[in-house]
Amino acid sequence: MNKPFVKIIRNGPGEKIHRAKTIILNPWHIIENGYVKVENNIISQVSKEKIKGTKILDHGSGVLMPGLFNAHIHLELCAFKNKISFNYGFRKWVAELLKQRDVTEKKKLKRYAENGLNNVIKSGTLFIGEISTLGITKNIVKNSDVFGIWFQEFLGTINQKTNLIYNLRKKLHFSLAGHGPHTCSPLMLQKLKQYTKSQSIPFSIHLAESNDETEFITTKKGKWAEFLKQRKIDFLKWDIPEKSPVKYLNKLGILDNKTLAVHLLNTDLNDLEIIAKKDTKPVLCPRSNFNLHKKLPDISRMLKLGLKPALGTDSLASTDTLSIFDEMKFILENFPDIDPLLIFSMATINGAKAFNMEKFAGTIEPGKTGDFIYIPLETNNLKNIFEKVVTYE
Repeated sequence: MNKPFVKIIRNGPGEKIHRAKTIILNPWHIIENGYVKVENNIISQVSKEKIKGTKILDHGSGVLMPGLFNAHIHLELCAFKNKISFNYGFRKWVAELLKQRDVTEKKKLKRYAENGLNNVIKSGTLFIGEISTLGITKNIVKNSDVFGIWFQEFLGTINQKTNLIYNLRKKLHFSLAGHGPHTCSPLMLQKLKQYTKSQSIPFSIHLAESNDETEFITTKKGKWAEFLKQRKIDFLKWDIPEKSPVKYLNKLGILDNKTLAVHLLNTDLNDLEIIAKKDTKPVLCPRSNFNLHKKLPDISRMLKLGLKPALGTDSLASTDTLSIFDEMKFILENFPDIDPLLIFSMATINGAKAFNMEKFAGTIEPGKTGDFIYIPLETNNLKNIFEKVVTYE
């Protein structure tokens, strides 16, 4: 499949005025033949009328729109595309992934990660939530043009004296992530969350992703328990069993409005009601879920409960591309009853809210970043504009 053309628009210092036939300001406001004025890379004016000023950059008859958010991505796993069969089952897939990662030179992992990030940006994603266990992608992301959060991911156990210090920057936030309730000790999860809460920055964690995770959390037994023993992770003192992974994290005090709950594949109504009550931010990676688990999250139920999921792609080890356009299209194909406008929201404003960046990004409005994207998608009917955008190829 040919990659869709996306023009990345970065403004930098000075004044610029952009025009396009269609401008999606946000999911609820579209203007035709509109203009966007940017001063020193901050949007200063949006208008249906021609704006006086410097030379106008006319992008054509397509769509000007906010840059996309990929709220969950593992760039350090880009080297493993098509290397591990999805038919292994999740536990064996994880074991094989770790085995291959451990014998791959970091230089190679970095090279593939750099290439992966370049492709991410070219596909229209300007904001990412990079999850890194090895720490090798920090400078790659830091030195790029991408915005977002770089998460150092932790697994296993931790002691009370472990020091956690990360810097907070305007363009790129540095934060912490726990791998999952089935791979991190309760003390580790609580300490990681305590630190991010003290800094008022998002905390990310895989949650309710697999049957192995659910079995382990609800019984403290099973194949995942044996896998942890093989990895020399001592879970005997962990405060489980619990009724579900979501209820377990809720008991530990991990769930709040600055926690990103990634996947939420194995959930029931009560679990999702907890997520909604705590204002926890769901981050969904449905293509990866389908490949690894042959099932999808209950997005329709989430929306009925008022949840506003953001989107991620996971890694190239578990999906074909790192394109959020591909993720949006997949959702519409598998959830045809969901309004495309809501799917577009997942890739833009919902991601901004999950990252606590809604005052800076997610829509095209005065006061927000002057970085956005343009696609040469022509339409004469605004009623189906979002359907065309989320299926753009």
